[in-house]
Amino acid sequence: MSSLNLVDFVRGIAPTSYAVDSRLVQPGALFVALRGAQTDGHAFLQSAQSAGAVAAIVEEIVPADLPQFVVSDALEALAELARLRLADLKGVQVFGITGTVGKTTAKDMLAHLLGGPPAQVHAAPASYNSEIGLPLAILSAPRDTQKLVLEFGISHAGDMSPLTAIVNPAIVWFTALTQVHLDGFNSFKELIAEKTKLMHGQVPPEYIWGEPSVLDAVREAIPNDCVKERVFNLCERSLQGLPGEWQLNLAPFGLVDLPVVAYHEAVLAATAASIALDVGIALTEIRARLNSLPRPSGRLEWHKMGTISILNDAYNASPASMRAALEVLAQCPTQGRRIAVLGTMREMGDAALSLHQEIGRFAATLSLDLIVGIGDFAEAYVSPSRAAGTQVFLASDVDEFTKTFAPQLRQHDFLLLKASRAEAFEKSLPELKASANHLAQRPETTT
Repeated sequence: MSSLNLVDFVRGIAPTSYAVDSRLVQPGALFVALRGAQTDGHAFLQSAQSAGAVAAIVEEIVPADLPQFVVSDALEALAELARLRLADLKGVQVFGITGTVGKTTAKDMLAHLLGGPPAQVHAAPASYNSEIGLPLAILSAPRDTQKLVLEFGISHAGDMSPLTAIVNPAIVWFTALTQVHLDGFNSFKELIAEKTKLMHGQVPPEYIWGEPSVLDAVREAIPNDCVKERVFNLCERSLQGLPGEWQLNLAPFGLVDLPVVAYHEAVLAATAASIALDVGIALTEIRARLNSLPRPSGRLEWHKMGTISILNDAYNASPASMRAALEVLAQCPTQGRRIAVLGTMREMGDAALSLHQEIGRFAATLSLDLIVGIGDFAEAYVSPSRAAGTQVFLASDVDEFTKTFAPQLRQHDFLLLKASRAEAFEKSLPELKASANHLAQRPETTT
């Protein structure tokens, strides 16, 4: 593949957007036909054209009335397009966020505190943090972007190098290092080593942010003495309150109300505020923006229907995020039952059973009224609580849970939905909401 020819081709068609999924093609888009394990983008060229694609990058010519540029590797072409876009973003400051949990929440918070689109700040859409997602995130950046906030995600050994071959962030933020994606690594230590490769691109970062325990874990991998650490250490007395009502008292921000649910979200917000201040954002602007922090879908979304509350935290799951979510549930004020609805944590490798049992034991130590276990590790979740005399409920999948449990909701119930994204717990929300709304129409009874 000739980079010059690719440049000429792309500039000649002047696409207004880029897509690898024909269902997401917008009029004016350049469609990149990728070959995957399950599908082949070449089979969807006609669909892309019908949706408004103006051209396609392919590995072989496909019968379609659409200009096509042939390359030997479409994924590498996508990376090259991202590098070309970065070269066009003169003087852009790149922020790279990695870690095992909290990346998307941190990314959205930081972009908001930096000023968002009105301040020429662009953040990766959703969780675009992979070898496919990262270049698409860069390609979606407007040409006047001054600050680019990106996520760097990995699932297997070797995943980070293709990302750093595209872009080297000037500021790196490690959100957390916990046990996730273990089936893609030989050990947790290997996972950490892969994460730290973000600091070893062609251009090392200027600053590395993280809490003390996180920076301690990566310190040996920091490339050279010229990289400056920014240790964020939030004392417990600086953050007080209950879920949904946290107050941050941190110099130089003063007392600020944070519209977040969990303690770890408040820590992310405080870190993001410190990063924004460090890169020159005005203190008054950061304070004002802290009151309106965005929150990603599926991450501790608080749904309230009458007297019933549901915390939907089923976008992903790991032992650390499970514990954090369960602690939130245990702390939430309610007159009714605290109900933990727990599903499978995916990608835990050979440690899967023991890690699910560990969460089951942890849940049994909290002030919870009902533990619901769903899926392959349901029994591991509920056994310790059953032994302790706490009520439990088992279901084979989310459909069975929804059908059998929704009618059993009571006034003032507080539910946590927590599982990996593949478990599709969000499918239960409409029925749970319907039952909750039905209850809300009925007068409360007293005994």
